[in-house]
Amino acid sequence: HYSRANDKAKAVQYSSLAAELADARAAVVEAEAHYRNSLAFLHDLPQSILRDRLELDLQMALGTVLWTSRSWSHSDTARTYARAQQLAERLGEPAKLVRVLVGGVLSALGSGRYQHARELGDRMWAAAERSGDRASLCASHAFFGQALLEGAQYIDAQKHLELAAGYYDEDDPEGFNEWGGIAVA
Repeated sequence: HYSRANDKAKAVQYSSLAAELADARAAVVEAEAHYRNSLAFLHDLPQSILRDRLELDLQMALGTVLWTSRSWSHSDTARTYARAQQLAERLGEPAKLVRVLVGGVLSALGSGRYQHARELGDRMWAAAERSGDRASLCASHAFFGQALLEGAQYIDAQKHLELAAGYYDEDDPEGFNEWGGIAVA
């Protein structure tokens, strides 16, 4: 209704809400459609930092939905995370950049682009260092180590996986450092 009334801000708000509700109900195809609608309505709004932050959040949410609705390695997933990476870098948000790059690394590994996964892993590690966030450091070392392992760089992979295990905290309330559990394995 809001999109037809030309109230794009409300259209973004309610389409995003519909996407979140669909995702919570595991209706990922519907969630994907709602997130795409939200992004389309968002592009009709004037350029601003607030709009870029909202787009970053929407791209991150869409990327997560695409993991399930398409796959980690699907080109739409890779494009979504690439756009989210651009936004996170431009906005200077290292903690969000780490989360975005996790998706990028997984997408690259899933599609056999191991060199690209290592490049993204290196960027993720640098962003985690800037953030200083323990969970980000845990996840970045775990995924960078995984990317190095896939590329047969075993000594460097072991170093990063051991660092991830050192940052791992099973009581992390956010659960983001749960990825560090793969380092222990």
